[in-house]
Amino acid sequence: MSSIVANATGKEYLWQADPAFWKRHSPVLFPIVGSVWKAEYRNEGTVYPLSQHGFARDMDFTLIDEAENGRLAVEKFSTSASGKYDCILMDIQMPVMDGYQAAEAIRSLKRKDAKTVPILALTANAFASDIGKAHSAGMNDHVAKPIEVDRLMETLQKWIG
Repeated sequence: MSSIVANATGKEYLWQADPAFWKRHSPVLFPIVGSVWKAEYRNEGTVYPLSQHGFARDMDFTLIDEAENGRLAVEKFSTSASGKYDCILMDIQMPVMDGYQAAEAIRSLKRKDAKTVPILALTANAFASDIGKAHSAGMNDHVAKPIEVDRLMETLQKWIG
């Protein structure tokens, strides 16, 4: 399988590798785009090696950090040097503290970059009320899952150039 197209709309849900961005092809987009911390993916207590992959394999960027839950995301941001993060991709359905609560906590910190760092919601909840809830929590934008690569890239370009 290399393509999924909705019959009703003609919208393609499996990306066909635009050569302007990536000259290769991948029939499946792994749920993690790019790279993971220490090149290891953890799932239910098991650690798997995972090097930089997919369309991001050839791009020059660095994953600065990741957090297993919202509380740790807030802690990592609050103890980091000012300006360390260019952008935060915030999963809404994290354990311990969800993405809305984590975004609100980051925005309430008494440091300048807490008010300005772009926070992008990543969620399967894509109704207008969900987008409004993300904005109310202090998030700058909303990217629905399953993630459409073009939409994610446009959103990142919009907020971090």
